[in-house]
Amino acid sequence: ESGIPYEMGLIKSKYVGRTFIQPSQEMRENGVKMKLSAVRSIVNGKRIVMVDDSIVRGTTSLKIVRLLRDAGATEVHVRIASPMMKHCCYYGVDTSTEEELLCSHRSLEEAWELNQKRGNRVIGGMMWLRMSRGKCGIAVDLSGLGLNRIEETEDSFSIGCMVTLRQLECHKGLNEYADGAVREAVRNIVGVQFRNLATVGGSIWGRYGFSDVLSIFLALDTEVELYRGGRMPLPEFAARPKDQDILVRIIVKKTPLQCVYQSVRNSRTDFPVLTCAVSRKADEDDARIVIGARPGAAVILPQGLSPDSPEMREFLHFGSNLRAGAEYREHLAGVLIRRALNRLKPEPEQERPEPEKRAPEKPDKKDGSTEGGRS
Repeated sequence: ESGIPYEMGLIKSKYVGRTFIQPSQEMRENGVKMKLSAVRSIVNGKRIVMVDDSIVRGTTSLKIVRLLRDAGATEVHVRIASPMMKHCCYYGVDTSTEEELLCSHRSLEEAWELNQKRGNRVIGGMMWLRMSRGKCGIAVDLSGLGLNRIEETEDSFSIGCMVTLRQLECHKGLNEYADGAVREAVRNIVGVQFRNLATVGGSIWGRYGFSDVLSIFLALDTEVELYRGGRMPLPEFAARPKDQDILVRIIVKKTPLQCVYQSVRNSRTDFPVLTCAVSRKADEDDARIVIGARPGAAVILPQGLSPDSPEMREFLHFGSNLRAGAEYREHLAGVLIRRALNRLKPEPEQERPEPEKRAPEKPDKKDGSTEGGRS
């Protein structure tokens, strides 16, 4: 299709086996020298496109490029047919550490540069990407950059962009801090297999209208960290238009608060009809109320709006879709907000009634029994 002539510019010795499984780098390099030879009459003075099936350590590919150059090629362009091998294989292939793999050495700077080209996409768990119809030029994978951990300090939780929703669901410290609201927010998202793949970064970056994840983190004291844009409050980030920066992590500050999360779904694993997250700081009387799946993206209600006020309905601007109508969502919002606020109220201490004072019972003089029975 390209119109480029196809010729066998390399001759392979049939007496040399696979070189990438040799135990030492010296043996691998010597094996490549014995295995391959360039055909000078074909290569000399030409611009070459060299196609290889895969790249592991890069030993063979680098040697082939040098062979072609030595045989007179003016340019050598390398094309690899398979995806990058970024992680070790423990089932017989001799790659002990990821440091040996050529494609494992990546950085946020390189990811950012790749993402600046239109059509390239940063991939998280690829769950939401599979639902879109857009074409992807280069898929930028952040999975090898150590961003799949939740790190807890004395004053915050640092949640990497590649942390899965299942990790959020199971993290003891985060759920103890948020009164179980984070677990409640994600536990009904499709299924466990899905939550093992979908990531926090993909959910927050997408600002999806149906996002339980965005709703709960807006209710907490949360910041996001962008590679070039630095740190900013999550509400500010959620209101910004999408750009080509990379979300690195989110930071949840351990501000003393109470938190409640509620949602309504037509079925347990369906997208929500409406989400409601409410939090109240220990030193404040007013609560932060977040409403999502309107079906627009989650927003924070201005302080002082009553759940049933016309101002609230106008601010939230409910809409209709296949899951519910605007009028139904409007009614649900008031119900969920009132329920959440009631759950945040401290339970009044019930006074124990004082025991009734009764005179000691006197035994009957005749048979020794009391008025209520035998002694």
